[in-house]
Amino acid sequence: MIHHFNCPPQEWNKNRDGALIFDWDDETGEVTGPSAGEILGIFGEGHVHIHPYPAGHDLTSLKSKADLAAIVGDSHTLPPELAAFYPEVEDTDPNIYDMDGNVVGQVVF
Repeated sequence: MIHHFNCPPQEWNKNRDGALIFDWDDETGEVTGPSAGEILGIFGEGHVHIHPYPAGHDLTSLKSKADLAAIVGDSHTLPPELAAFYPEVEDTDPNIYDMDGNVVGQVVF
């Protein structure tokens, strides 16, 4: 089935990136449309950051709703069709990191 998405940037990203606008065939994994190059470029890297940073998600298939949700959700608002598939992070790391990956504190469990 082909899905059409128009995903606006998250609030912190509004001045940097525009919306991701693309069509996705969940049966073949084909991505087309104005933002297809960006989606395919991120997928080609094989890994994407997910929230909370610095967590990451390994990308394996463009047929995967979790992989597509991770790509879109890194800096854009997830559509309802993908939101439930955003990868979850098991928080076992007590360190608190800044955006550069430096440890700035620890969580007490």
